[in-house]
Amino acid sequence: MPERKQFVVYVSCVGEQDPISPKTNAEGSLLTCCRYLRDKGVVLHEAVLIPTSRELSPGRHTEDKAEECAQILQREGLCTEVFIKPLKVSNPADLKEVYPQMQQLLLCVFDELRRQSVNESIPKIILHINTSSGTPQMKESLIFLITTEFADLIEKYSWQTYLWQVFDPRGGYITLEERIQPAPELDLLTQQRILLRLEQLVKNHIYQEANDWLKLNLQVQYLDLAKGILSFLTDYDHWLYKSAKNRINKLLKQNHIPTSLKDWLQKVAQWLNALIDPSMNQSKIAIDRYYCAVRRHKNGFYPDVINHAWAACELLLEYHANVLRIPVSHKTSSWDLIRQVRRKNSPLNTQQIKLQGHPEKSLLDAIDWLREIRNDVIHSRRPVTQQLSEHALEIARRTIEVVGLENEAKNCPLCPDLVEEKLTWLIQAMRESLWR
Repeated sequence: MPERKQFVVYVSCVGEQDPISPKTNAEGSLLTCCRYLRDKGVVLHEAVLIPTSRELSPGRHTEDKAEECAQILQREGLCTEVFIKPLKVSNPADLKEVYPQMQQLLLCVFDELRRQSVNESIPKIILHINTSSGTPQMKESLIFLITTEFADLIEKYSWQTYLWQVFDPRGGYITLEERIQPAPELDLLTQQRILLRLEQLVKNHIYQEANDWLKLNLQVQYLDLAKGILSFLTDYDHWLYKSAKNRINKLLKQNHIPTSLKDWLQKVAQWLNALIDPSMNQSKIAIDRYYCAVRRHKNGFYPDVINHAWAACELLLEYHANVLRIPVSHKTSSWDLIRQVRRKNSPLNTQQIKLQGHPEKSLLDAIDWLREIRNDVIHSRRPVTQQLSEHALEIARRTIEVVGLENEAKNCPLCPDLVEEKLTWLIQAMRESLWR
């Protein structure tokens, strides 16, 4: 038996209009889609037909119709093998009943295909999905599972998927070319819900998850631009500055980037250049660490906030020590640095800070307190509450202000508020394009 280079599978629910519609006396979408694929030169090696269970839903007869379809497919040479996989539901119009059963059924089908591809050394599996047969709940579940829940699995196995929709011949569609078109992977309301979810993720600066949602290939404007921006922000959030800068450089080569976003991206590229430059002073890295703490606070990762806020304060102390002409080396501990700043005429000694639940103290004392807190946290000696996280952010923010870096921090193009503003504008533009 010659080795197969690819294995093509046809998947379709079975509806009451298959194989022949009693309403129009025309062929149903299940067979029509198969004929269209054959005319396009597609050879179907296997078909998986999904009717409702005869046992649980005896009044619908779609399992009988699936058997009729299977006979026609094989008799007319439209498909080599046909498997009927009844959906174990009593009410195919109940989405709560249909969805989990469809999920389980497809998981079994995909597992069988994966084993078959391994056993027969098939390098490529192609799935053609008919989205026009079955109840609306069956079709909706099938589309959503293929394009969303199982998207990562399909990508992992390097399978190809094609979704097809078949239009009713009564709509004036005469030829197969007119009746059959690629189906949108997600309906408009589902895409709208995804974009609303993106807005929430952006507000919380959860860039990786937001980028994962964009893998669903929404039918909107600026999709590639949004993917590129969220990809570089994901790298940046993990301190992969060079990778983030390379992604921005690729983005800036794209055409049709809105002017406000292009100007912002150019400023971001300059900021990342400064972070990458080993000869730079500590100011930009300190500000960057502070903003990382702000993002982690919005994420709800409070222990990380303590670490990043302290890292910012430590760098700010070194920056301030250079201004005060205090010698600093890699051997200088933070405790030593705080002790030496105390002896100087520093605004860190004179500026006071009042944290909720604590007596007023000098900013330098607050920094020293944060150092002790951070040591407790890394040794798991202290739980980190939201209020403790807020105290750490306030100490870092005030330190930036007192050492004279407030304007530099405000002008940072990666300030979380500015990033949120730019991304929110972009997502709203994507939402508007969805309905045009």
